[in-house]
Amino acid sequence: MSNALPFILFASLLVIFSGQITDGRCAYCVSNPKASRELIQKKLDFCCGDIPESCDLIQPGEPCYVDGDVRATASYVFNDWYVGGSECNFEGAEIMVYQDPSHGDCKFKCR
Repeated sequence: MSNALPFILFASLLVIFSGQITDGRCAYCVSNPKASRELIQKKLDFCCGDIPESCDLIQPGEPCYVDGDVRATASYVFNDWYVGGSECNFEGAEIMVYQDPSHGDCKFKCR
């Protein structure tokens, strides 16, 4: 029975830190390509209203602003919240990816 204890402790830690362990890969929370544009916009508006500084880099002229593409723009904000400690849960407007979505000067942090 004592041989099982290390395994139980390890499994417990995996459950506790499951949002932070990604098999050694970086995890990114981005907009879900299957979600409606309206849902993504609603969640983006919520994020920008609740923590406006999360949206500084998605303003026109800033590196993470993608003119006419709410999905790309929201991806940066969703990921910023996720890296800041929030769950990647935007009522289906999100999806987890393991490939860096950075583009140009818009650099995504990973968790």
